[in-house]
Amino acid sequence: AEEYVLTAQLLAPSLSARTRMLILCNPSNPTGAAMSREQLESLAALLRRPEHEHILILSDEIYERITYDMEHVSFAALDGMRERTLTINGMSKAYSMTGYRLGYLAAPSPIVKAAARLQGQ
Repeated sequence: AEEYVLTAQLLAPSLSARTRMLILCNPSNPTGAAMSREQLESLAALLRRPEHEHILILSDEIYERITYDMEHVSFAALDGMRERTLTINGMSKAYSMTGYRLGYLAAPSPIVKAAARLQGQ
């Protein structure tokens, strides 16, 4: 990827009718690469195309508070992406609670309910 950042141009050839989910880590570990709003908008535009409207996005934003040179933009905040994005995040990185493993999922209700059934054992 360009400067360790996924671009729509690089992603497009890999998407097909069989693609079910894009896993997006932003900011990324271990490179520290963070995507700008413009870069995220470019990916969202690609995913808004009718042939890609079935693809869900798993957005790992655990490092969102450890960005210093740009504003963090959540993928779910982009136009048309909230209904398709599963945002995972937590407190361990941002608040130096590495041993606690506290996290959360923000996603459409049916997905959250299914995850709660699995997690609730």
